[in-house]
Amino acid sequence: IVPTHVHLDHAGGAGELIRHMPRAKVIAQERGVPHLVDPGRLIQSATAVFGEATIDAYGRPTGIDKERMLAVGEELHVDLGGLSFTALHSPGHAPHQISIYVAERKVLIAADAVGAVYPTVPVVMPVTPPPSFDPEELGRTTDRLAQLDAEILLAPHFGVRTDVEQVLELTKRKTHEWVAIVRSLRQSGSLLDDVAAALRKQVSEESGVSEKDFPTYADVSIRISAMGILHYLEKNQ
Repeated sequence: IVPTHVHLDHAGGAGELIRHMPRAKVIAQERGVPHLVDPGRLIQSATAVFGEATIDAYGRPTGIDKERMLAVGEELHVDLGGLSFTALHSPGHAPHQISIYVAERKVLIAADAVGAVYPTVPVVMPVTPPPSFDPEELGRTTDRLAQLDAEILLAPHFGVRTDVEQVLELTKRKTHEWVAIVRSLRQSGSLLDDVAAALRKQVSEESGVSEKDFPTYADVSIRISAMGILHYLEKNQ
């Protein structure tokens, strides 16, 4: 089982899955391992950011026996017997994130190192949640992943893409654009609601999708990304 990072929408079910897979291991980045073993701080942090109702909707993760964990530092090659992959540390979205590259198939499972590419809102939108978003780290990650020669990208939010280099480049560029927009709005006194509204308007104009037609998940993604950028700016400026 490979939870790419310990955010609840990517790793929340790992503890439950492992109960039904007695011979399985869980592969995770070394900074995420403690949170999978004991998810108490993760639940506390997620609740503070998103509220009790969101946590209840996801379900509360259960801990995983440390003996069943395999930690990834910067890179780990895993042979599955007939197929192998390389797990690569991919910080920026989160410090405990890994991406998976299956070299034989030239398939990249990028996790949230790439922006959201929703079919109903056809533009790349940065995914920059609190509390650990770092645009400089994210830029280095997209550059590293672009060197892999991948031909197929599996994006969690969501779908199969063959324009791998374009998605990675747009993720990096749009992330820096959004940070600049939010920095300017913050300096003029704008708060979260105004920042989210401005990013929403920009996405609408770029995608050609009316704001009233935005799916709920796109609205939520934009607001969470606004929260993450504001949090980053508050910590670093």
